[in-house]
Amino acid sequence: MRRVHRFVLVLAAVVALGPALFSQEVSRKKELAVFNLSYYKWTIPPSALGGIDEQVRAVFVNLGRFDVIGMTYRLGEDEVAAFVERIRAYKTENVEIPEQVQMGQEFLTQADMNRLVSSFIVVIPSVASFITDRGKDGDYTTEIRTSFTFVNVEKIESFAQFFVNTRGSDASPAKATQKAIDAIPNQLTFEIRKIPEFQLRTGILEVRGGEVVLEFGRDMGVKVGDEYLIMSSRVLKSGKQVSGEKGLLIVRRVEDEISTARIVYSNGAPQEGEQLQELPRLGIDATPFVHAVALQLDPSSPFEVPVLAGIRVGLSRGFYAFRPHVSIEMPLHLLADSADVYGGIPLNVSVGGEYNLYLGRLQLVPMVAVGIGMAIPLGADKKDFQLTHFGGSAQLAVTYLFSRDAKLVGEAGYLVWATGVSSGLASYEGVFGGIGISWKF
Repeated sequence: MRRVHRFVLVLAAVVALGPALFSQEVSRKKELAVFNLSYYKWTIPPSALGGIDEQVRAVFVNLGRFDVIGMTYRLGEDEVAAFVERIRAYKTENVEIPEQVQMGQEFLTQADMNRLVSSFIVVIPSVASFITDRGKDGDYTTEIRTSFTFVNVEKIESFAQFFVNTRGSDASPAKATQKAIDAIPNQLTFEIRKIPEFQLRTGILEVRGGEVVLEFGRDMGVKVGDEYLIMSSRVLKSGKQVSGEKGLLIVRRVEDEISTARIVYSNGAPQEGEQLQELPRLGIDATPFVHAVALQLDPSSPFEVPVLAGIRVGLSRGFYAFRPHVSIEMPLHLLADSADVYGGIPLNVSVGGEYNLYLGRLQLVPMVAVGIGMAIPLGADKKDFQLTHFGGSAQLAVTYLFSRDAKLVGEAGYLVWATGVSSGLASYEGVFGGIGISWKF
């Protein structure tokens, strides 16, 4: 009887926990038909039109999670509803597909309509706005607003739409347009990854100390620096299964079919087979900061405590330990002098790199940077742009991830900003300390 009783208890536990234990979801590649860009309401140079089509299609191919079918047709944003209704008729009302099907200004062949009807998702891009203007300074600025509509052919409904806004400036109108086109891929990639239907879901294959091996690699477009949530499931007394975030991983190495990720934090030890869900990010960390120089070593200047306020932006997607960054800061102690000498505001612009040492939520981040100081004119009647300083810094930052999307930052180091004798501004250098908050986008 005892054995029977134990068996019943075990069976009951398996039945109760079954949904949680066997609910892991693993994404599979989706078949995607991508139309060419519709532009009927706008005058667009043919070279620009072809460039946008290539960029859009390349984004879907490079994401890795789609089998892409390229369509040579163009459908306008206002033709999407009619397209969905036509698909509905062919799928549910057994309407025979003719040899040619007119959709707006396009005529689709019977073969292509059959491919669309059997596809999983159709993507319809359309130009919502295309404007090129010439500014007072003589440069051209092109602004492109592109609409993307996604149609689920199986469910016969449009399930997502968003806009991508890009711009480019140059002395040449063609180059301004090309810069606006070149800005499309990064934003489009992020917007696609934000759509729940396209987010990667996978599982933990192995746990190796502070790291885990997850299914998917280059075959599904995983990149170094990508982040995944560890999802936990539990069954309520009512029998309803609920899930929530248990931890966070960051991908450190990507292979063809698997990836290795470091555990940033986890509420309980990760287990093999646990559900993982992609956390889409644009791929930048933005850190507003304030630095105070504690010691000024320039003997030609009286002692003071310079204060610098600024923002540092680092690239995260595609990078793990080493990451490049750029920073812009305002030396507040020079503000009055710079405005008086040049009629502008002082700014330091630096580029550099950092090396991230991960210790769970805590990170140690040594970094170096070099740059130039400048005075930005306040108006057209002011003097021209002026270079004022050159220099750089070396520092160590200690960060703590207090939420999924933000880190507290404390940093200290040494900076040097030197200037020519004839500039009328003082050089400054010394040991500094500062604080900031880093936001993950």
